[in-house]
Amino acid sequence: MKNLNLLVNILLIIGGINLGLIGLAHFDFIGRIFSQHMGVIRVIYTLIGIAAIVKIVLLTVYNKALQK
Repeated sequence: MKNLNLLVNILLIIGGINLGLIGLAHFDFIGRIFSQHMGVIRVIYTLIGIAAIVKIVLLTVYNKALQK
C-alpha cells in the first residue's frame, strides 16, 4: 500500500507539473519527450488519470477511518 501511494503521488506530481506548463507556457512536457511515440503518451496520460482515481479512493478510505 505504501508503494502504491508513492507511485500515485509521483504520477500526480508529474501530471500536475505538465498541466501547469501547458496552462502557463503552452508547453506539453510529456508530449515533447515522447513526441515520436503517441501510444506511450496515451499510456502515460491514462496512468495519471488512474492515479487520480486511486488517490480519491485512498483519501475516501482514509477519511472514513478517521471518522470512526
